[in-house]
Amino acid sequence: MSPDGAVGTPHQARMKGKIGGGDIVYAGMGLNFVDPKGTYDASRYGGISFWAKKNPGSTAHVRLKLPDAQTDPDGKLCKQCFNDHGMELQLYDEWTLYTVPFKSMRQEDWGPKDNGIDPSKVYGIQFQVSEKGAPFDISVDAGPTQIRFTHVGLNPDVECYDVCSSAWSSYMLGSLRDLITTGEGAPYRAGGDFDSERGKHEAVDASAA
Repeated sequence: MSPDGAVGTPHQARMKGKIGGGDIVYAGMGLNFVDPKGTYDASRYGGISFWAKKNPGSTAHVRLKLPDAQTDPDGKLCKQCFNDHGMELQLYDEWTLYTVPFKSMRQEDWGPKDNGIDPSKVYGIQFQVSEKGAPFDISVDAGPTQIRFTHVGLNPDVECYDVCSSAWSSYMLGSLRDLITTGEGAPYRAGGDFDSERGKHEAVDASAA
């Protein structure tokens, strides 16, 4: 691990060196999702996200690889193993957020092919450089945790749109924040007074402005 990660995080994973000139050469770094090593069920997700960049003097060409039960020897299914599903990436000098859907991942042009990655049985994530003779200095970081809330169905045609929209400010910026930081939030109480609830929302809106 190295200091100074992406978007203010304290650390980054970093690999640095130079690829040799042999017939089959590569360098890589990665991690298993489970310790001790085993499969991880990521089927509830649509893909994987991470931050990455190349440092001065480095090649920009990196392959993302996700070993699964079909390509990792521990899965006991592959005959020519390690042809993992993944994607070729172009890195830049600045930290960049990459989001790679499982459905976009492909195997390389060698060995037998299967029917696509099995997200329910993945082992880990790897970053590989295989450009002959190329210097490499690659940084990767998971970045800070991001949480996104979406209210499905709330639109300007709904009668309570203005009040309901501000209610989210109250609960997200007020009640939920207080619950996380102090252990006590201010949730809506069944049968509560509408005017008092609206007053809380307007107070939060004013403090956030």
